[in-house]
Amino acid sequence: MAELPDTSNFYSSLHCGLSREQVARLFGALGWRVSKCSWTDFEVKCPWAELVIEGESTILMHGLVADVLDRPEELGCAPPGGWGVLHCGVLRAG
Repeated sequence: MAELPDTSNFYSSLHCGLSREQVARLFGALGWRVSKCSWTDFEVKCPWAELVIEGESTILMHGLVADVLDRPEELGCAPPGGWGVLHCGVLRAG
């Protein structure tokens, strides 16, 4: 498995009726570690990613992802059951 990058390489916005905590719990149900990283925001981690979940009416997720182009389903870019409308962006080196 590739290592996490040094800088953020994944950015997304989720347009749905879910709160930050509800989105974090969806990742937690899939085995990710969930914790609060501020008074209002959450961080979710797994061996290949570390993401921050923030925002109000639009949920913003961003962070570090190893092999980011190989993981659209795991990141929620093609969520099973449909969480809402998710717009994902990836920064590529070079």
